Amino acid sequence: MNIIQFYAPNNDYNEDAKDQFYDGLQSIGEKCPTKDPTILMGDLNAEVGMDNTRYEDIMGRHGLGERNENGERFANLCDFNKLVIGGTIFPHKRIHKITWTSPDHTTQNQIDHFCINETFRRTMEDVRTKRGADITSDHHLLVTKMKLKLKKYWTTGRTISQKFNTTSLRDTDKLNEFKIVLSKKFQVFHDLHNGEGTIMESNSCFFSHYLVYNTTSNNHSNTDKNNHNSEIAHQPNLLLISLNGLIWYQGNILAGTNDPDPLGQLNWLRKTFEWARKRKDKVLLVSHFPPGASENAPQWYQFLRPEINDQFVNILIDNADLLMTGLFAHEHVDSFRLLVSKSS
Repeated sequence: MNIIQFYAPNNDYNEDAKDQFYDGLQSIGEKCPTKDPTILMGDLNAEVGMDNTRYEDIMGRHGLGERNENGERFANLCDFNKLVIGGTIFPHKRIHKITWTSPDHTTQNQIDHFCINETFRRTMEDVRTKRGADITSDHHLLVTKMKLKLKKYWTTGRTISQKFNTTSLRDTDKLNEFKIVLSKKFQVFHDLHNGEGTIMESNSCFFSHYLVYNTTSNNHSNTDKNNHNSEIAHQPNLLLISLNGLIWYQGNILAGTNDPDPLGQLNWLRKTFEWARKRKDKVLLVSHFPPGASENAPQWYQFLRPEINDQFVNILIDNADLLMTGLFAHEHVDSFRLLVSKSS
């Protein structure tokens, strides 16, 4: 759908200004695909009137008043581009056709218009003004009721699923070759468990594996009675912790207290790190609890208060030797935080 909103020169403007405006409007309209609905709307300062002689295809006989010079220009534009002037199609009382009233309330005209290309003429169900709307203007609110149908967009290409020739695995040589290729694919897991490979390789490997692993029943989640999740997914030598700190401050607000750990999340995090240390696991932490206080934070973001946030930071510093990577959100300040262990 293409929507063109505009404000046209009034009837007293010089001809050059009007020509320039309508030329520009025409050039914009030509850029709109003809297969799409194109809506032209705004203050035209144009009276098209009730007489639709020579313009029967693009306007009805329910306009207001008589056509002026601007109205003639506008009607010609609509006729050339096959745009239907909605305000002339539907019968209404005079007060529901008036779009502008002069400040002294002596002059009333229909100079604001809503148009749509002829192909989509039937999508318009009504066009009228709402005089009760307080929009602090000498114009009245012009409302158009439309009914559009949404259609599925079909692409020209087709997605072809890959088929595997599993019968070739009956050949012993092919089967052994496949086993070798497959073992190389999973070598990165072996390297990770033996402390080899880069952090980037380790993280990519773990996250891709976690997406599959987390769909099984072997993961462990800690969910309180309010469904506030703190989740862990465990693989040999590696632990992913997902900590939703966003609901931390909500717990305080609901409880009406200043409890430093209203949902027990910080205590849970300490115990989870202790569990990881006993199992000699490395930890990847995804947290909505930022590692650092913010002096600009609103007072209801209690987890950003220094005396509260320090508890979270100290947990991370105490376990910096286990923390492989941390992804944090909700920082919202122009600064970076650096975490180091107490032994630097």
